[in-house]
Amino acid sequence: MTRPGTGLSQWALVDEGWGRKAVDFATLSEPGNCREYVAVQHRLGVDAGDRLLDVACGSGTTPHAVAEIHRVLRPGGRAGITVWGHLKISPGAWALAPFRLAAAEKVGNQAVMVSLGRPGAGEQLLESYGFLDVERLDVPFAWEFTDPQLYARALASTGPAYEAIQNVGEAEFHRAAVEQAQGQLRDGLPLRAEINVVGYLARKPEGAERA
Repeated sequence: MTRPGTGLSQWALVDEGWGRKAVDFATLSEPGNCREYVAVQHRLGVDAGDRLLDVACGSGTTPHAVAEIHRVLRPGGRAGITVWGHLKISPGAWALAPFRLAAAEKVGNQAVMVSLGRPGAGEQLLESYGFLDVERLDVPFAWEFTDPQLYARALASTGPAYEAIQNVGEAEFHRAAVEQAQGQLRDGLPLRAEINVVGYLARKPEGAERA
């Protein structure tokens, strides 16, 4: 699939967004995500010998990702999905604010994805694509950074940040992120952003065929 007006495939765009600063993401951003990964794998009961597929849709069109997960999953296979939860009650929601520098269409896509954290929304989506035994769980999540500069660098390595950078430029994104973080500084303490994250566990029916 090619995105109109760019000549680039969707996969190439995704790779550009998430892969251009892979080292920064792996070393600065992803360590904070480990609590999320471990919590979901623990609840799925992942064990030696299990076959796993990591589907990282980032800020893409989530319903399409759910449909593809159901398609490739073996009958009886399990899926674990996490999404941002109730951001208005998240003390660390400030850390996501620079993403809103993206174009209005991209911000709208982000809002649709976040809406899946509302009670009943994710359950309904998964069930509409044929999943059973859908379970909702709260997932521990927190980012910590030593200073605003490191926070801005880590945030810039993510896909949603890339959408914002495309709209306002890298320098402006960095400036806005640093300014956002400076308002959260506390003497002698690192920056900390606790964000509500919701997880969903689901199962593909035993009798369902794999396309």
